[in-house]
This record gives sequence, structure tokens and C-alpha cells, in this order.
Amino acid sequence: MELIELFKLIDEKKLVLPDFQRDLVWNKNQQKELIASLILSLPIGSFLILDGKNDDFATKELGFPNGQANPKEECMYLLDGQQRLTSLKGVLSDFFSKSNWKDAAREVYQILKVRWFLRVIPKQDEIDVFGWRDLNFNSKNLIKEEPSNIENRLTCENIGVTLSKKWYNPDFEVHDKSGNKIERHNSILNAKAKFASEEGWIPLYSLFKENDDKAFYEYVIDKIANERKDELINEYKDNQDKIIEILGDVEPDIEIYIEDNDEVNILDAWSKLAANWKVQIQTFLESILRQKVDIIRLQSDEICRAVVIFERINKGGTPLDNFDLVVARAARDKSCESLSKRISNLLEAETVVPDALTSLLKGSKPRVLRSSNMETIKENEINTLIKKQYLNLLSILSYTSYGNIDDIKIDLMKRDKILNIKHEDINQKTNEVIIGLIRACLFLQVRCGIVSVNDLHYNLMILPIAYLLLNDEVWSSNEKLAKIEFWYWASIIGGEYRNNQNDRCIKDIQNLYKWIVQGENINYERLKERVLNVEGFCDKAILLGENDSETIPSAIHKTILQYILSGQPKDILYDFCLNAWEIAEEKEKLIGDEKIKVDVQDHHIIPLRNCVKIGESTKLLRDKKNHILNSPLNRTYILSKTNNIISDSNPVKYLENVFERNGNNSMFVNHFISSEYKQMFEGGSPQQDETACYKEILQKRFTMLKDGIVKELDDLLSIID
Repeated sequence: MELIELFKLIDEKKLVLPDFQRDLVWNKNQQKELIASLILSLPIGSFLILDGKNDDFATKELGFPNGQANPKEECMYLLDGQQRLTSLKGVLSDFFSKSNWKDAAREVYQILKVRWFLRVIPKQDEIDVFGWRDLNFNSKNLIKEEPSNIENRLTCENIGVTLSKKWYNPDFEVHDKSGNKIERHNSILNAKAKFASEEGWIPLYSLFKENDDKAFYEYVIDKIANERKDELINEYKDNQDKIIEILGDVEPDIEIYIEDNDEVNILDAWSKLAANWKVQIQTFLESILRQKVDIIRLQSDEICRAVVIFERINKGGTPLDNFDLVVARAARDKSCESLSKRISNLLEAETVVPDALTSLLKGSKPRVLRSSNMETIKENEINTLIKKQYLNLLSILSYTSYGNIDDIKIDLMKRDKILNIKHEDINQKTNEVIIGLIRACLFLQVRCGIVSVNDLHYNLMILPIAYLLLNDEVWSSNEKLAKIEFWYWASIIGGEYRNNQNDRCIKDIQNLYKWIVQGENINYERLKERVLNVEGFCDKAILLGENDSETIPSAIHKTILQYILSGQPKDILYDFCLNAWEIAEEKEKLIGDEKIKVDVQDHHIIPLRNCVKIGESTKLLRDKKNHILNSPLNRTYILSKTNNIISDSNPVKYLENVFERNGNNSMFVNHFISSEYKQMFEGGSPQQDETACYKEILQKRFTMLKDGIVKELDDLLSIID
């Protein structure tokens, strides 16, 4: 089948995507490589198509992430090759040619909101692969070219409702010399062709025509050819040998015309040269759409096998990931909406926060939250962490009954188990699984200071929480949620997840269920002894940088900052309590008389600029990850606005700023900053050896943090419903 036939089938709603196909994920470089291969007639792979009826699967239109395709009653489904065919259609046709192009621009994939061009005028140091210099092109010579020589000549430009002044934008207006808007279609195309010819850009997006009208690329090729012809005439007007060399193939009598000084026939020969080049280029470009592509076509009576074939194909070569294959398997039940769409809708929905979750909060208490604010889904793409833990929890619940914890084995998290989950289980259990994960996300945000799921260092720690929170009694219990929080802080700060995370995760699902639901005495209290006391991981020596060869693990850096944020500390300048959910919303708040965006930065309490005196630049210090001042003991979250005001100030200078606004040091309490901090810098610099002073300050903060965490763990265990 020719490529142009596939494009026609798409436009006629006869070729559509089954909704279990994943979203378009190819980037511009991948699209560029594919187009270069097509131009050079290199293989681009086969397409798997299934004949069927329009009610066999939920559908979506190629190029558009949302909305049904509304296919014809007799239609075909593209089972394999979506990334390639969508890319080809996006480059060689125009999603934005109709009057309602703005609707298409809003609905099409972001990566497709462009128009593609092929540059045929070479740069000074480039090979003239399209024969522009002498207007002599032979498509057979392209066989010898490297793909990179074509890729370098492909370019794309963004289009959009705010880009109306760009000539390649759909709503670009052309005016005559008097400033009147030109309405004639041919005049508009001719004016735009002038801009394109100046760049040497042939618009690939106009290759696939919906009618027999002259296409935009023809105007551009004509303009480029004639402009080059005029340049050659002027360049070689006094060089007869060169004229004969260039025009000899198109006009055998050129020598006679030159001898006779026959200017009319010489000009005709130049025009013929330009016309020939135009035909050669145009014929070549149109042949791209006429290229045969390999089609594997399944008949309608093979519909029951279609998803299985889809899975088998994608297990070879570069496979789709487990999530994509599970989405495809779920599509066997035609009565269900696309699995990925169902999951996306759940992640986008609001969740009412139970009183038990906010009972320990001393500041703001959210009533309704969206997990999507934690980036569980972004731009229609489900977060990878959510996909993986969805599959793990789905597998556990598909092969075991909830509460039969002894049946939960590590093998249930392996690929072969996940890919053999029955489609009935996928469709029946998905809502339950996603609700468990949403609850776990909100728990981590409200109780553990995690702004985005991407900030969870040990991804598998979400799984025991989600499993427990499937139970409504746990979700609404002060005591049970307190035990989960105890486990979380004690485990992550105690280094429980540094090694053998899969085993640790399964054991925690089992032990937490026994402890929290069944009331067994599981000795999690032992973990208190390991809080900020694990050698080489979170002990005082590593946090104070006493061993130059050891770097503080990012898990501990993140967790200390998140622990402080979980206590809703006040910003050190503004009278505003910081919390993870308002930071995640990225909204502006009225703080006093100012409207301030609620986002935070990781701030050095003892500013780095203060250390320039000891012979180190700020940049050098930032790059030295194990320097004492880069320790999380010297870091805390503050508003970005605050950080911009006090950034890198001398400690006394910005402390004066703090006290001037607030009158005291109460802002420091929940940041675990010693009240002696300012005293050590009286007079503008430390009153003793600088390094020793920094170490003394951070030692005090270490002690305050450790004592504070241990006390909070004790308090959590003392909560009884």
C-alpha cells in the first residue's frame, strides 16, 4: 500500500487507533530521522492493521490524545506503527489547513503543533544534494547520501494562536502596498512563497493535498527555481563556457545561440533549466508519498487474537513497557473505556481529605486535594512511578485476596506475572488500585512533606502505604495513620530501604498489615535507635562532612528537608506557613499586602557567600557536595521570594532583615535553627574560627533535629483512637 493511501484512509475515518494504544511519545529528533529515512528510500518498518467494525474498540484519532475518532462503520485499526505513522502524517500533511485550525491546535499533541520544511539551498560548507547551485537535480544520487545530510536540512517551526506574525502560521495576513488585506488565495500563497524561498524551505506539510489545486510547495519550488535562475544569469553573463556547461543538457543548440547572440533563445534555455529543476524536485517530493509501505493486515475474524498479536509483536525488538501491554490487554473488554483514560480521570479527580489525615496538623488543613497536583499525571502522561506501582499493586490484588498477606511474594512484581494478569482482573480492580495509590500520595503530601511523587526517593515505599490505605478503616483512623507515619519516618531515616528494596517492600506490606490491621506486636520501635545514627548514611559524622571521601546520600538530604516541611514551618521573612500541598498547587497567595507565588527553594542557612573569605568561590562551594555548608543540616525550604531577597547575604545582614520584619526569631522554631545562631555572628562575622563556628551551629541543629524526630515518633505511637 502506498503511504498516500494510508493518509487518505486516516482522513476518511477509515483507519483509526484503538484506544488502548499509548500516547505519541516520539520527539522531534526521532521524527526527523524517520523522514530522512523515507526521503532516502530506506526501510521504515511495517504497519499492523486489523479490519473491523467501528464498535469493536473505543477509538481515538491519529495525532489527537483525546476524543473518539468516530470511524466509518467498516474501518481498520492501526495496531502497530502509531509513532511512525503519526510522525509521517504530522510532517507530510497539515493538521492546520482548515478554518477551524485553532481547535486542532488546542487538541493535537504538543509535539505536532509545528510545520515542517526541507531546506534545498545548501549552506556554504554543505554538499549540494538537491542540485540547487546549477539547477540540476538527479534523485538517483540521493542513494549515496548519509541520512545525516538530509536530517540537517529538515527543520520545523511552531505554530499557534499567538504567532500570527509568522508567515508560516495559519492566520498570517498578507497586505498590499496600501496596507489592504489581500483575500485572493493564490496571491496569499505567492506572497508566503517569497518568505519561504528566502530561507530555501520547501513546505513538506503541503505535500499531501486534499484537492487538485496547486499546492503551496509548488509555489515555493517555482519561486526558488526562478530566483536561482536569475542569479545564474547574472553570475555567468560573461562566462560562455560556464553557460554551455550548465545549459548544454537542456538545450543542445546553446552554443549556436551564443555564437548568434540570440538572447531570446538563451533566456528560454535558462527558463527551461529552471522548469526542469522544478519538475525534478516536485516529482521527487511527490514520489515520497507514493512509496510502498509494508502492511500486515489481519482479517475481521481475527479480532479475538488482535490484542494477543499486538502483545507478541511488542515483545520483540524495542518492546512497549509493561503498562502499555496491560492497557492493551484490558481493551479485550469492549464495554470498558480505555484503561489509561480511566486511570487519568481518577488521578485528575478531587479527593475529600478525611479528618484523620489532618488531625495532627498544627497549621493549615486541606479539605479537598488532587493527586494530579503531585504530578501523578502531567500533560496527559501518567507518571512512570504511578504506572509501575499500579502494576505491582494490581498484580498483588489479582493473584491474592486482600489480607492474605502470606501469599504476597516478590515474584508477583515480576514482568511475566504482570503480563499474565487476566483482562477481567485488570478492568475490575483498577479503580481500587488507583484509589489506594491516590490515598498514598495524599498521605505522603499531607503527613510527609512531599510536594511531587517525583520527590519520593525510594519509589517502592509507596506500595505498603497504598496497600494499607485500600482499607477504609485505616484511611479514617488517627491511630492507624499515625503508625504508618511512624513506619515511614523511622524506615527512611533509619536506612531500611538502602538495599534489597523489593524484599523490604514485601516484608513491610506483611508486617504493617499485621501491626496496624491485625494488632500483632511487630517491633518497629527498634528503628528509633537508627534515626540519624546509621554509619555512612545519616550519622553525625557524614552530615557534618567529617569524612571527605563520603558524600551525603540524596535520600537523607531530601528526607530532612521534607521532614521540616511536614511541620509547616513559617517562612523566615513572611508570616506564612509553608506546606507541601499549597506549594504543589503553584498558586499565588495574598501574604500581607503582597501577592506571592507559593513556591520554595532549598536555602543555605549559613550563606555560601560568607565563605569567600576562606578562599573559596560560591560556585566552587556549591559543587563540593560533601562540604559542610552543603549538608542538609545547613539547608531548609523558604519561599523563593524570600530567597531572592536574602540570597547569599551575610548571616547578620539577613538576620537583621528577618528581625526587622518579625521582631524576634520565632520564625526559626520549626526550622530547627538554634536561637544562638545570631549570637555567633555578632559583629558581622563569627567570633571564633569560621569552620569551627559553622560546625558548632550545625552540630546544634543535628541534635535538635534528632531529638525532634525521636520525640515525634514517640508521640505518634502514643495516639489512640
